[in-house]
Amino acid sequence: MEKDFLLRKLLFVFLMGLLFLPLVIMLAQVGRVELVWDPFLLVVAKGAFLQATLSALVTVIGGCVGAMGLCQLASTFPPSRFRLICFLITLPSFLPPLLIVLLGAQFFDIVPGLVGVVGFHVLMNVGIASFLIFNLVDKKAAYWLRDAYLLNVPKWKFLSRGLLRELKADLLQFFTYFFFLFFFSFSIPLLIGGAQFGGIEVYIYEKIFYAGGWAQALGYIILFYLAVMPLALVLKLPTGLRLTELSQQRVFLQYLSLPGAILIAVAPMALLLSSYLMFGFFGLLFNLGLFHWQAFLGTLSLGLGVGLCCFLMLSLFTYCYSTGRSTQMLLLSMNPSWVLVGFAYLLVAGDQFFVRYLALCLGLSTLFFPLLVRLNFMNSLNRLSLQVRLSELMPVTWWRTYRQVIFPQIVGQIGLLSGLAGVWACGDFALSELLIDSTHFPSLAVQMKQMVLNYRAEQAIGHLLPLSLCCALVFFSLQGIAYVSRKES
Repeated sequence: MEKDFLLRKLLFVFLMGLLFLPLVIMLAQVGRVELVWDPFLLVVAKGAFLQATLSALVTVIGGCVGAMGLCQLASTFPPSRFRLICFLITLPSFLPPLLIVLLGAQFFDIVPGLVGVVGFHVLMNVGIASFLIFNLVDKKAAYWLRDAYLLNVPKWKFLSRGLLRELKADLLQFFTYFFFLFFFSFSIPLLIGGAQFGGIEVYIYEKIFYAGGWAQALGYIILFYLAVMPLALVLKLPTGLRLTELSQQRVFLQYLSLPGAILIAVAPMALLLSSYLMFGFFGLLFNLGLFHWQAFLGTLSLGLGVGLCCFLMLSLFTYCYSTGRSTQMLLLSMNPSWVLVGFAYLLVAGDQFFVRYLALCLGLSTLFFPLLVRLNFMNSLNRLSLQVRLSELMPVTWWRTYRQVIFPQIVGQIGLLSGLAGVWACGDFALSELLIDSTHFPSLAVQMKQMVLNYRAEQAIGHLLPLSLCCALVFFSLQGIAYVSRKES
């Protein structure tokens, strides 16, 4: 038992080392840290604060309205169809940002700056905000709705004087979560943010890439870390990402429904899906000469590599689960910077293609891992905590308990989350372009990004179907690995 405990400790230290490794590399390679005040940094910080505030405010308000539309659907549709609707409206939040920008650009012009960043942030997240707020109302306020309905209380009076007051703390949590999500976002501000609304990470990226200010950028990165780590401990991901059984009072949810409100929640997915169906096939057909199988295979290998890395890291994290609450919280406190990870591995990867490919897979896995743990994975592990405690009292090894009891119950979610990480990797253009030369390792996402920036979105849409096929192959491959792992355990 002591050997099992020591092994779990060592594996936990190994996972922590992977998360802190980019910072250690930068400190060792750069050798010094400079904190030089740059007046433009204040401009960038103000721009990031403004766009994050507006994006979070519009997302939460739109989510409140969309939740009222979901209340109407929940009271009229069968549970199976309602679950499908909820899955569809939350899907944009889990798609690569490049796909969202490209599909949205088919219906309206991309406006660089504040309007563009806020618009695409809202387009990606208003659906999941509607779903989260609906779950909140269903779990906390279903019986209030029953009483208000039976007492014939006016709807708007109940909303203004009752429901919103009682849920204001939860809504503030949602706003805070989305604010920091948008404030530290990287991909969308890099694409369309411009100089003022590109965000802190884009500013640091340009400080290194264009000005060569490694020491100054490292100082900003350390401040970035010091700001993010305490927030990650205090700020919790909003619960309700998993739709459980609806409350028995769901018939009274219709009392809260608002005609036409469902359009707020459904419109983003309907817009993206119609754009995909209208332009995906014809875009590939008209731009077939620009498609290269090397880019398809490169994107596929990257997605599978990152998916497998995340599968392994989540499995190791599950094995280390009983190492103590404080160490788990320390692991959750790590939120690596895209810029830090990219430039750190760029410094040590050398010129060998295979080494750079491994560095890219490890870097993306390091970035995705903390978010994957927060996406209901920790809650799933906590639901198994009683079984873990009982197994520790029995005279069996932890490896046997892990393989025969814990892992078979959690491997399905590990496959789902690692497949999601593989999909994100297929849509990555930031680290892929930084770490690997596109002539040696072409990527569909990098090619699409270059086309979008050169105002050739109609050509980029030709890569949409191949990229979607890559994402599907990676996702279902990871599901297959999870299925085989469950059968073998």
